Amino acid sequence: MIRRLTAAAAAALLLTAAPLPASAQARATPGAEDRLEVSGEGRVPVKPDIMYVRSGVEVRQAKAGDAYQAVAKAATRLVKVITDSGVAAKDIRTDELSVQPEYTDEQPGKPRAISGYLGTERIFATVRDLPNAHVTLNAIMAAGDDVELDSVTFDKDDSSAELAAAEKLAFADAKAKAVQRAKMIGRRLGRVITMSASTVDPIPMHFIPKAAIAEANGNLSPGEGVARVSVSVTYALL
Repeated sequence: MIRRLTAAAAAALLLTAAPLPASAQARATPGAEDRLEVSGEGRVPVKPDIMYVRSGVEVRQAKAGDAYQAVAKAATRLVKVITDSGVAAKDIRTDELSVQPEYTDEQPGKPRAISGYLGTERIFATVRDLPNAHVTLNAIMAAGDDVELDSVTFDKDDSSAELAAAEKLAFADAKAKAVQRAKMIGRRLGRVITMSASTVDPIPMHFIPKAAIAEANGNLSPGEGVARVSVSVTYALL
């Protein structure tokens, strides 16, 4: 004898025989709404428009006072080199000024003595004219033996528009999944109960060392990043 299943029995069988992933299951809680939890992701390309340059100066002198004056003079000269290359003064800052003693090598029966003083200072610059960034990089590399170009990295000055667009895509992705999964169990979406979002840095810090910069003659490609937003949404089921 063949029996026909009612619509309610068929839906119950579907839920029993083919459960959805944990993130998309309907949850029935006594005294509460049935719920459907889904996740979504949105991605939008991000093109870097600035470059951070880390450089510095290093000098050695016999006396601490002389080392301090020499490193200050070298740092002033390097700042001028950078501004002359087209970087605005407001986009340059100096930091990590240090004067430290250096010592002779250790020898049997002899205490180590101060052999001189090492003065260092780091200069950080933000280059906004990327097509001409090579001018700044090459100027720093040619600034003298007491100057070091440490590294550069690219970034986007303001990626809020890309992140907002990625978030919109992520929520649309989550809703599309929710609609589809609700239909699979014969239900409809109700109100949004909870939602949350998380973002990933569109352009992760990637430092390019001096050797790679010199090999490219300062002509570096900024590449492209991705604004990525992940969301989690809980809907009531009707």
